[in-house]
Amino acid sequence: MGAVGLAVDLGRMYIVKGEAQTFADSAALAAVLELDGTSAGITRANAAVASNPNRNTFGTAGFTGTNAEYSQTSTGGWSTNPGNPAGFSFARVNATVAVPIYFMSLAVSKSQTNVVASAVAGQVPKTTFGQGLFPFSPHAHDLVGPDFGLETGKQYTLRWPSNPKFGNRNGANVCQGDNSNSMVAVATAAGGSER
Repeated sequence: MGAVGLAVDLGRMYIVKGEAQTFADSAALAAVLELDGTSAGITRANAAVASNPNRNTFGTAGFTGTNAEYSQTSTGGWSTNPGNPAGFSFARVNATVAVPIYFMSLAVSKSQTNVVASAVAGQVPKTTFGQGLFPFSPHAHDLVGPDFGLETGKQYTLRWPSNPKFGNRNGANVCQGDNSNSMVAVATAAGGSER
């Protein structure tokens, strides 16, 4: 009986933890998308958390023990209502759910326990890219901008085939602008994950 009771209570806590984490993750993402450095952005972020469709108790009840906080960094300085929201680009959502315990209460002398979930989301500018914006950019033909050796009017291969071949024969599978041994060598050197 004790083992069954423990399994029931711990199983319920595990399910609630999953529901709370799903809520916190999706609410943090929804909130951070609203942040624009203004008080109106904070208001919209709070509304996004409040209107999050993820629910508790097998989808039958909304979360009540939640709060949203905002910061300029992912590591600290959290505030629920920053006086000057300029530069605030991180959102943290916390969800606390009181879970009733039935069988474990005989051993721990309490009738409920709190399950807590938290998630942080942020707007971080992407400043570097490995081999371009795969799969929507060709390989550069040289390292000098602004055109990087690409010529107007020529077609370039955006997604390289797994076995690139150049030339004018039937087996050629690269575009006109990449139809050279040197460009096939670049594509091959980048490896299969870059094709």
